[in-house]
Amino acid sequence: MKTFIIFDIYNLFFRAMYMIKEPDIEMCKGLLLHTMFTMIKNACDKFKPTHLVICSDGKSSWRKDYYSLYKMNRLEALQNKSPAEVEKEKELKKIFDNEFIPLLKDNTNVTFLAYSKAEADDLIARFVKTHKSDNNIIVSTDNDFIQLINENTIIYNSMDERIITKDCIFTATNDHSPIKFKIKDGKVSISRSDYLCQPNEPLTPMNDWIEYALFMKCIRGDKSDNIFSAYPGVREKSTKKTVGILDAFADRKDKGYNWQTFMNSTWETPLGEKKLVKECYEFNKKLVDLNCIPIELKDEIDNYIYSETHNTEKKNVDLPLMKFLQKWNLMKIQQDYYSFSKYFNLKYPEESNNE
Repeated sequence: MKTFIIFDIYNLFFRAMYMIKEPDIEMCKGLLLHTMFTMIKNACDKFKPTHLVICSDGKSSWRKDYYSLYKMNRLEALQNKSPAEVEKEKELKKIFDNEFIPLLKDNTNVTFLAYSKAEADDLIARFVKTHKSDNNIIVSTDNDFIQLINENTIIYNSMDERIITKDCIFTATNDHSPIKFKIKDGKVSISRSDYLCQPNEPLTPMNDWIEYALFMKCIRGDKSDNIFSAYPGVREKSTKKTVGILDAFADRKDKGYNWQTFMNSTWETPLGEKKLVKECYEFNKKLVDLNCIPIELKDEIDNYIYSETHNTEKKNVDLPLMKFLQKWNLMKIQQDYYSFSKYFNLKYPEESNNE
């Protein structure tokens, strides 16, 4: 069984960028590159991969064709930033896109995936699906990947040093202590204090917590992606007048009274437009559920992944990598060069089990 570490690379980029508080832009560039290399190396040291996979967003997204307002709120968030913040992000993104990404894509043996009209989420989902017999470690802080967790797929949150598995969440430190958590609006929620599980405490909030997290997110929507709630104001637990999210979820297989009552409920927009919960839920599910990628795009992505993983092996990785480190004066990385360069030399294992 092979072990793949799959990086949501823009997620790592933004985490690294927000960690940097240095006001000097030129200093920030070097710090960004140093942080990116370090984050990748730390994950590799922890999980000892067979091969690295880097996933990036394409130039567009099929979700924007389906829903024109998808992620439009991010433009508003950009307008709220100060000129200095905008300039810093612009310069660091330029270095990331024009220097760091080409290095990985053209001069190392990592599999670099970026496909037109697909987001990194889509590529990661399809890579996991086409490598279901292998161990897959997704490196990201994005809760959208919870739905992909299974016996062979876990999430490593490198910012909080936590590992999310289907059986529990535990610290990524040597003691691997289990962590108490709950599902809030489709996301994992962990207390800032008193977060470690005590003996005999349940390790998950419910048996079907992964499926429930996806269901709840489809109902609650996702503010970060400008996806609105399918049932505004509905509670998690039922009241005398309203079926709650928990009872509707429990009835999802039988499609009985609770499910039908919940899904056939209606609500009105501020403009007086009547909405049916079932229709809003199906709309959100299309955007949120990574199994709902259009079938023709799934086939295209799968063929693309096969093509990229079976690309020609690059024989001389060390020279361009060393030149890059010298160009950006990354002295600490150079001093520890062979402890991290070995990971960029790992070619894709031809015998890996694909669907």
